[in-house]
Amino acid sequence: MSQARFASSLRDGIESLDKKMKPGFSVQSIFLASILLASLTGCSSDQVSRLVFGSGNPTGNYYATAAAMATYLSREVSDLRIEVRPTGGSVENLRRVNRGEIELGYAMSATMATAWEGTEQFEEAGPQRDVRVIARVFTSRGGHHWVALADSGIQTVQDFAGKVVSVGSPGGGATAQTEKALEVLGVYDKIEKVQYLLYKDGLQALKDGHIDVFCAGSGYPQATITDLAATREFKMIGLTLEEMETVIQAIPGTAPSVIPADTYKGLDEDVHQFITYTVLITHKDVAADTVYNITRNWFDRKGIEYGASVHPNWARFDPDEALDEPWPLHPGAERYWREIGLTVPEGISSLEE
Repeated sequence: MSQARFASSLRDGIESLDKKMKPGFSVQSIFLASILLASLTGCSSDQVSRLVFGSGNPTGNYYATAAAMATYLSREVSDLRIEVRPTGGSVENLRRVNRGEIELGYAMSATMATAWEGTEQFEEAGPQRDVRVIARVFTSRGGHHWVALADSGIQTVQDFAGKVVSVGSPGGGATAQTEKALEVLGVYDKIEKVQYLLYKDGLQALKDGHIDVFCAGSGYPQATITDLAATREFKMIGLTLEEMETVIQAIPGTAPSVIPADTYKGLDEDVHQFITYTVLITHKDVAADTVYNITRNWFDRKGIEYGASVHPNWARFDPDEALDEPWPLHPGAERYWREIGLTVPEGISSLEE
């Protein structure tokens, strides 16, 4: 199948799902289903490849999208079982995949760039060169959420000065991006106290008055923000055009985005924020046949349609962008992408390693 035909066929199948997708979904039900599928198997233990998928915050979109993928693959591939584990996010996932502690993970493009070069959060550990790419999978709709209570007086990013701010989960790529964005906007050093809280803990701390700003680097609908909006009036802080340009230039792999009005109860106007691409990663030594089966079964039209029916981020997968990251592909993934006619850009092929 040609690249154009593959992209067109896949988009036709998921466009209607993206339009129909309701903002609510049950992470718990996906998780329970994946556990059941992992236990009710007809294969003996020595025939099954058991992989661990490092996702993200348990109330975030990374966990939900990973659980959808694990559920489907554990059901459709008889000799494969995938366990989804909550993690701190991209930074932790990259470190653990690189060390071979987990086999699969999500990483934001911007965080992958620093990991590959061994800069910023990876300066001490050095370049993370045992990570391989399966595909660029999606962007998080709307990007970062920076929220304060309506009566806090906080209206702009500059108002973070002198406040207590939770910048996100410890070990998360979104957390690192939030810190970098606040730094280049000249605010970070003016914050009274920076905290690193899981989303559910950050939400509760905001409600209780223990922090002034809650940051979540997750696309909409973000479950904790939906929770907040149901009970409290809030202010979502966006970026001006000038601030957006500063952030995009400073953080590779990011782009402008919008959280539309009415996404949450009480959100009366569009909020401009930045997004980053998400990459599905694995370790270079995971068996090529295993990665091939993951890639072939999930990125086939049926797999992505299932993902889109569970979570709207999967409806944002664009096959034309699947190979747009500059880091080496895993040979098993590359085999599939070549089979369906995608052109592998120079510099990312792993087949001759």
